[in-house]
Amino acid sequence: MANRQSRDPGQIRQFDQYAKIGDAPSYAVDTGEAWRALSSVAGKLSDRLGRMADAAAAREGEQAGLAAGASSGAAYLQMQASQAAAAGKAGQLSGDADSIVTQAAARHGVSAAYLKRVAMIESSGNASAVSPTGAKGPFQFVSGTARRYGLANPFDWGQSADAAARLTADNAAYLRKVLGRDPTAGELYLAHQQGAGGAAKLLADPKQLASTAVGARAVAVNGGKAGMQAGEFAGLWTRKFADIDGQPAGGAAPAPGPAPAEPPKGLVQAGNIDLGNRPVVKNEDGSISTVRSMSFEEDGKEILIPTVSPDGKLLSDDDAIKLYHRTGQHLGIFDSAKNATAYAKDLHASQAAYYGGPQSGNRPVVPVLSTTPLALQRSDTIYGDAYNRAASSAYGWRMQTGLETQMQAAYEANQDNPAGLADALTKVHSEFAKDANLADPHLAEAFDKRFAERSQAFMLDAQNKAAAKMRETEQASAFEGMAAQRLGIERQAIALGANPKGDQIMQRELERAGRSIDGALANGTLTPLQAAKAKADLAETAATGRVRGVYEALDTPEKKEQFATGLLDDWTAGKGPLAQLPYDTVKALSSTLWNDARAQINQRTAAQKVEAARTEDLVKDDVASVAATGKGLDPNESGLTPDKVATLLGPEKFDAWRADRAQAERTWQATSGMETATPAEISQRLETLTPKAGAAGFVGDAKVFDAATKKAQAVLKARADDPAAAVESAFPEVKAMADQANPQDANSMQALVSVRLQAQKALGIDELGQSPLTNQEARALARAVTAQPDPALQSKAMAQLVDQVQVTYGPHADAVLKQILQVQGIDKEMAGFGAGLFARLNRGNKPSIADKRQGGVMSETDAAAKAGTAQGSDAWPIPNVKQIQMLSANPQLAPEFDKKFGLGAAARMIGKPQTMKFKVPGGTELLEPDGSEGFIPDE
Repeated sequence: MANRQSRDPGQIRQFDQYAKIGDAPSYAVDTGEAWRALSSVAGKLSDRLGRMADAAAAREGEQAGLAAGASSGAAYLQMQASQAAAAGKAGQLSGDADSIVTQAAARHGVSAAYLKRVAMIESSGNASAVSPTGAKGPFQFVSGTARRYGLANPFDWGQSADAAARLTADNAAYLRKVLGRDPTAGELYLAHQQGAGGAAKLLADPKQLASTAVGARAVAVNGGKAGMQAGEFAGLWTRKFADIDGQPAGGAAPAPGPAPAEPPKGLVQAGNIDLGNRPVVKNEDGSISTVRSMSFEEDGKEILIPTVSPDGKLLSDDDAIKLYHRTGQHLGIFDSAKNATAYAKDLHASQAAYYGGPQSGNRPVVPVLSTTPLALQRSDTIYGDAYNRAASSAYGWRMQTGLETQMQAAYEANQDNPAGLADALTKVHSEFAKDANLADPHLAEAFDKRFAERSQAFMLDAQNKAAAKMRETEQASAFEGMAAQRLGIERQAIALGANPKGDQIMQRELERAGRSIDGALANGTLTPLQAAKAKADLAETAATGRVRGVYEALDTPEKKEQFATGLLDDWTAGKGPLAQLPYDTVKALSSTLWNDARAQINQRTAAQKVEAARTEDLVKDDVASVAATGKGLDPNESGLTPDKVATLLGPEKFDAWRADRAQAERTWQATSGMETATPAEISQRLETLTPKAGAAGFVGDAKVFDAATKKAQAVLKARADDPAAAVESAFPEVKAMADQANPQDANSMQALVSVRLQAQKALGIDELGQSPLTNQEARALARAVTAQPDPALQSKAMAQLVDQVQVTYGPHADAVLKQILQVQGIDKEMAGFGAGLFARLNRGNKPSIADKRQGGVMSETDAAAKAGTAQGSDAWPIPNVKQIQMLSANPQLAPEFDKKFGLGAAARMIGKPQTMKFKVPGGTELLEPDGSEGFIPDE
């Protein structure tokens, strides 16, 4: 529910209580004498017959007076108007509010009729309503529900209606799940009032006590009585929605609708009047008029209109037509008077059943009386006196009913606004004073007396509510101010911390705040208990704030943890700023701070573990960088510093890092520049680095020597495998020239080859081991030939390649062709022979006898066809003099030597000098110990 407030459903308030006249408005007068004069009797007869005649005359005069008083219209017209206004207030929302609620209901898929009924029950459609329980607005939201639905301003129709629609949708979903069906509108309101859970409990067992389901107070403040069953209590409210649910309050047969069920015959345009919300007019004969109607012809159509106005007045036909032309409201437009009359009869029957049945209890009923002014008898007779007394009494009660209704409406609109209520009551008095019947002094006296009594009661209640509201406002302001003071003191206390002047400063602030609290106590805004608690809270805030200030100022979590632990020790000893606080307060503060410190420690430990792993990786990268480049990682970019390594990894790993770094630096120094050293220089450097057995630092020296040896082997191997690529790695300028060379520019390519060969010579690579191209470049050129599957096409492609090479590489063409053949598996000697032969053939020269002898198996007739095809060979390459010298200087290179030149080649070179023979295609290659070469062709 949105709120719980006292209501008395289905019971008419009694307004016959009388209040003492105290501070009444100026128009309140005491007219007791005149009032008592109304009850005087006219005379006495002396004999029995006279008394009987007098009694008969009195009865006749009384009956006539009652009829006259009951039918007197002038005073009652005021009452009738007030009842119509109150009926509108009790049953309908204003135009804007009605539209807002309708739109909110449509947005959230709930019934607009239901929401409007809730607003009327909760607040009579008053957006400014505030209940004694604090519920606010047209739907009476309490603060908790308002917060849950994001309702910032419960007095705003738009916000309040939207929140009420969402609350309704949520309640419907809850009840649908619990009940296993869609809830009725009455059940939804029960959830609005008691909460969805409370409604479910009430509906689950109708025979249980309502107080058992939702509590005695929830029942009492919502119109229930002690001992009332849940079903009976729920029925107080669900029956108010019976017409919306389409069911009678008793749950029997479906209630009749306000209009005929069958569509009317001859209807051209449906009516635009809400037939379910018409004023009910009871005629003197007991019949009901709601849509008392007539029809008239206009533009060839018969228009059916009501002759009862929306505020319950009976209209003449002319006035009804004028009202139609002014408002456009009608009951339907028909094609003929006959069809309009037939529908009018059916409609009257439906309205009588609808408004006359049990579901009509919430609809305003306005009796229709004549408008004849009350005329008192002025004859000094028994008949006249009885007539006057009865007429005055009947009129007085009727007048009081109307007066009470309008005064109640004025009060409802100004419950906590005495000035507004006084103005509204003055207007009520002025309207009633216009009644010509009040010219009679007896009736005027009765009217003024009743008005004075009721207005005083309403004014006193409004004044009390205004005072209560003012106290609530003052108290809210006081609490808000104290909260701000407390926050300020807390911040100042934390900032002061252990400041030596902190005690003096905080004492001054507490005294200033205490004076404000004393002022609120003096003017009644705070009770003594509230004031004492406020001062105690401020003192506690100041003390705990100082402690927090000291805690926050400590620079490590470990210190904070020890400080938090020591708070209880100081409290036990009666020391420190917390000595006067309760144990539970100190314990809670100590635990909070200790937990915070421990969380900081845990967080830092976890972060350190991650950072330690990262630092270990950085240490490895740093050592590798020093070994490769002589430079470690940049501390600014990497964050790797000696302090960081020592802190995160510990002293042992820090020392290991320093040792590894020094070793890496020695390794870099030993290997630096080896890429540009000749084999002799490399051998000399290795000899210098050879560790001396028994010398200090032998282990480190051995590591350096091992690293240098591996580096030397890698350098020499790279030169042997791909000399052109090796010089590009060794000399940045050669690499730059290769990057800029243009294969389409012969001069560019020839210059590149020249620089490469010069660089290879500078590195001590003998002429036989030099290469003009990198292996990748040679394979790319050879692919033009090897990609051809047909030998004839290969010969043609070879001829084109020879032309291309000669144009592009000029003086280096033979060397380039030789390398192209060599990368396809032909050894260097044969590749050189083939390159020369190709060049001569391409120039149109024939092979000489020497060519045939050198080629052996190659004949003049098939040389051109076979020269362009790569020929596989099982022969090992032949080492040159420099390679043999390198092996002699570095015997440890024997395994690599054997891999390149055949198993046992190193042993043969290092052993007794002898002539070495190598089987090659077409003959045998001879290598003498002095480095000279020879060739023996096959027979």
